Amino acid sequence: EQVAKGTLDIAILAVAEHAGVSLPTVNVCREELVLAVPVSIGKTLTGQRRPGAALPVLDIKALKNENFIISCSGTAIRDITNQLFDQWKLSPRIICEINNHSSSLKMVASGLGITIIPLSYRSSNPRICYYSMGDGAFWNICTVAKRSFQPNEPDSYLMELVQGYFTKENMEL
Repeated sequence: EQVAKGTLDIAILAVAEHAGVSLPTVNVCREELVLAVPVSIGKTLTGQRRPGAALPVLDIKALKNENFIISCSGTAIRDITNQLFDQWKLSPRIICEINNHSSSLKMVASGLGITIIPLSYRSSNPRICYYSMGDGAFWNICTVAKRSFQPNEPDSYLMELVQGYFTKENMEL
């Protein structure tokens, strides 16, 4: 909104893969959204390993009776999550809506429920298991700029830093 109004030159956004953005964008990366599951639940689940994949794939229906901690309405990740639940014909038991991935992960580590987070937020907490949801659980990290924006040297450097952060090496633990 601030970019569209011209009060900001550029912003970094996470958007659903097929979401239309009315301003000039540059895709930085396509990021997987993953399930973060308390280890107490995770040790009872069997995820399938795919060749070359970092995480096992879990059939979401195995979690139909579990508690979920999800992002608040109006966010890209919530829109994607709602689409996934509709696609899987799953009515999750939502115990909390929160817009802080770090806090969501603390709740998962405490055993309160399961959350869906971007892969880049994955932590090495031994009380959390991570699973891929297979195809269809992704969003795009992109930059959006006002129409008249002409990047200068610091702007270009910022873009390099953003792209470097989202490289495969930085997203693996």
